[in-house]
Parts: sequence; structure tokens; C-alpha cells
Amino acid sequence: MMASFVDITEIKKANLLIERKLEIQRTISSISSMFVSPKNIDDTINVALQKICELCGCSRSYIFRFSNDGEWMNNTHEYCPVGVTPQKDSLQDLPVSMFPWWMDKLHKDELIHITDVSTLTEEASAEKEILEM
Repeated sequence: MMASFVDITEIKKANLLIERKLEIQRTISSISSMFVSPKNIDDTINVALQKICELCGCSRSYIFRFSNDGEWMNNTHEYCPVGVTPQKDSLQDLPVSMFPWWMDKLHKDELIHITDVSTLTEEASAEKEILEM
């Protein structure tokens, strides 16, 4: 009797990766189509933030608007799931200089994806402090 075994672990991993990429593409496509001719831009932005939050599995997602002089920023839109306390009202008129790590990343067009606030380095101490709230 002869037996043959094939380890399909790598195939399963590849399939999971493909599924995740498809999920990301579907979400991006869905969000993009919502902005073609929105009836209410604020509602549309809020739904988009919800979809982003759900896709990433995060506790909240924000949009900040920078002042014309680039010195201040305000949280204009926020989504957080049930059970997470909104912070939008307390994130107003924030001096950009307060967040050097974030601003450096933004100026370099780098992605800011924080999976665990507690792991932020000393370099991001100001950002860590506000995110821990």
C-alpha cells in the first residue's frame, strides 16, 4: 500500500491572503461609488468611516481638517462602534506642533497604522498620550 500526503498549509495561507485582498478591494470600490453623487456628504463620509473601521477591525476612524495656515487641525468626522466613547468634540483646535511624529509621517506620505497604542515608541509619546485617552 502506498500513501501520499501533501501539506496544504501554504495554499490555505495564500487563499486567505487572496480573500483579504478581495475584501479590501470590495470595500474600496464600495466607498468610492458612494462618493459619485452623494445626497448628503457628511452622512456618506460617516458610512465610509464605518466601512473602514469594520475592514480594519479598529475601534475608531477619524477625518481631520487642517487650517489654511497648517497650524491647527479639527476632527470633522468620527466613527466608533457601539460601546466606544466618541472623542470628536475633544479633538478640536489641536495645534499641529503637538503631534510631531504624525506630522512627520504625513509629510513623508507614509501610512499611519497603529495596531496597538501601547507599542508606540518614545518618539510618538504625544500621539500615544492622546490615543490612550
